[in-house]
Amino acid sequence: AAADPLAGPLLAGRGQPRSAPVPAPFTQRPPPAAPHIPQVAPSLLVLCCRAVASNTQPLLWAALLANHALDASLLSLPPAVSVLLYAALETPRPARAYSQMLLLYFSILLLLKAAYQLPLVCAWPPLALRSSARHDDGPT
Repeated sequence: AAADPLAGPLLAGRGQPRSAPVPAPFTQRPPPAAPHIPQVAPSLLVLCCRAVASNTQPLLWAALLANHALDASLLSLPPAVSVLLYAALETPRPARAYSQMLLLYFSILLLLKAAYQLPLVCAWPPLALRSSARHDDGPT
């Protein structure tokens, strides 16, 4: 016997329950589109960001040389000299150990500069914690 089309949603064909219809993906109306953005500007911005991201070492070298030019001191001299004598001459790029050496140098330098500002190092009288009490060396 043929299935009765009016038998209801539960019976289809041989008395088997009919499964609910599965909606196909993206059959509903798509969400409203974003305002139109010209494709030239984002692609140019992406290209500029990629160009900067792919050439970070020359930017780092320029920053090290600018740091030494602006703050010429013995502490800023070793990285600037290492850029000129090693990093710029290594082809195509210096080894990873060079970047790690620079990172270690600046980390130690930062810790030493921070430790130098602690009250135990810079306090007067020497090796005393700073206090609000006034220290007079002469007679009162």
